[in-house]
Amino acid sequence: MTEVAQYLMDSYYSRYKGSRNDVIPTPDQLEAGIRACPDKVVVVKEGHIKGVAIFLLLTDESYKNLDKVDITQVDVLLRLIPENGKNMHFILLAADSVKTILRGLRTTINKVRPKTVSWWSPDFSKLHRFNLN
Repeated sequence: MTEVAQYLMDSYYSRYKGSRNDVIPTPDQLEAGIRACPDKVVVVKEGHIKGVAIFLLLTDESYKNLDKVDITQVDVLLRLIPENGKNMHFILLAADSVKTILRGLRTTINKVRPKTVSWWSPDFSKLHRFNLN
């Protein structure tokens, strides 16, 4: 298993406290996902991995309807992953501190130049949306 996949299994999925065990990938599924879209994976390192995030780049139409779809469903993710719009939506985040999160976010925004950034709260009760343009 790659270092990134191992970090996610150890730092994110091993601590998952939700009620939906069907959203926890196997190590092989996680590896396949990382290999399929390495350009949508952010890794913050200082000798060792301090944080990892995975995001989607949604079209305007998908972004507009984000609150109407269940992104925890594999078929929905498989449909959204190939999109290359200007709306960045984070689907996974594991980090050792807020400082690491902000560093990764700043680096990613500067690289991708999205027009919006969004993410769901951990319990999927609120969709956080921010316009950048």
